[in-house]
Amino acid sequence: MASILDFFKKKKEPTKAKVFIGGSNNYISEFGDDYYKMDTARQAIERITAQMSKIDPRHIRRDNVNRVITHVKDDIDYVLHRPNEFMTTADFIKKQIWGLYKHDNYFIFPKWRINSNGTRTLEALYPIETSNIEILEGIETGETYVKFRY
Repeated sequence: MASILDFFKKKKEPTKAKVFIGGSNNYISEFGDDYYKMDTARQAIERITAQMSKIDPRHIRRDNVNRVITHVKDDIDYVLHRPNEFMTTADFIKKQIWGLYKHDNYFIFPKWRINSNGTRTLEALYPIETSNIEILEGIETGETYVKFRY
């Protein structure tokens, strides 16, 4: 004789194995040092770069006495909005973030113009895509140099 409480008891169903489409298994594998091969990693980096490219970069200066931040409209601010003749600011920022996440390092080459009075003016910023870098020190001068390989 069945009671009213038997109606509310959870009925156990036999366990069934799930079959994936195409008969393949869902394995998790490691990609070594090149996590760029993982779709999830690329999508995460793409989301970060999409948000970072919306940034409006500005050249600012802070007065140490009054703690006032002022927006400086000069050659640096101009180049931050127009990095070079080939890229927009959003493209430039995206390329920087991709390179930083992919290689854990990123280099930018500044192009300067020497004015007639001897001062330098920033003209452009160019991203440098390298496969290998080597840091060298001058024997006589002691200056540090970076050798890029493409």
